[in-house]
Amino acid sequence: MRELVLVKLGGGAITDKHSLCEANDVALDALTGALAQVWKKGIDLIVVHGAGSFGHLRCRAWQLQRGRALDAAGAAALPLDGNGLDCASQDAAVSRVREDLLTLHAKVLASLNRHGVPTRSRAPHELGILGTGMKLEADLASLFIGRLAPERFVDVTLGDVVDCRSPQDFGVLSGDDLMARLALDLPGVTRAVFAVEGVDGLLRAPPRDGEPQQLVPEWHPDDPLPGTQHDDTVDVTGGIFLKVNRAAEMARHGVTTKLVRAVADRCLAACAGDNACPGTLVCLPGANVAEEASTSS
Repeated sequence: MRELVLVKLGGGAITDKHSLCEANDVALDALTGALAQVWKKGIDLIVVHGAGSFGHLRCRAWQLQRGRALDAAGAAALPLDGNGLDCASQDAAVSRVREDLLTLHAKVLASLNRHGVPTRSRAPHELGILGTGMKLEADLASLFIGRLAPERFVDVTLGDVVDCRSPQDFGVLSGDDLMARLALDLPGVTRAVFAVEGVDGLLRAPPRDGEPQQLVPEWHPDDPLPGTQHDDTVDVTGGIFLKVNRAAEMARHGVTTKLVRAVADRCLAACAGDNACPGTLVCLPGANVAEEASTSS
């Protein structure tokens, strides 16, 4: 059986998270080119990508991650800071964000296709995935079966606005939660990679301009979290903290995870199993990752 690697392309890496619906086409092309090299080595992939500026800004404006919001009188909620970003209600924002996310999703699919990788779209709201977080309701093992198909292709999914049970009605399903559930629900996952923007991995202290980053090279699920930084003004799904916590869940189930800077060479190395590349390895204490790296290279 071929290796199966889960890889998350952070939304901050493939978009400009501060500019509404603006893709970073250069970075996306470089990262998908690296994934194509991995796939052509005979390693199966499932790609999850973040929303970046195609999702987080409108989600934050309308607080979609909290579900349907009503005031004390039962009236529909108004946008945060009074700016609805061209949407008149939460329901309008749900529809608009889904449209925008599918636009970004199409860019990711097209970029992989240009590098010779056949793909299949697995957008959560189109698949009927219900709920958010680790308790999402879906049979992921039957929805993500690309590696078992007669002809190889890559399933591509994303963090999305999905339906929820009443009274929440809708919510934001993080790609990080989706990564963890895929690792737990799918048989034969070899390893997972989070490609994150702006940092080398998990840091001992928030990054400072002009100073070397204090990288944590290996982190175990029961270790305390160091002083990392999360900007909730542009990220509604938990940032680096959620990634590390979900990586811990994966490690407890035998899936070692690497957090690396979202640049092509590190993404390529980590997906191919080179644990010597700069980044943070999240694993159980005593995990024989050196042997894993040598056998998978």
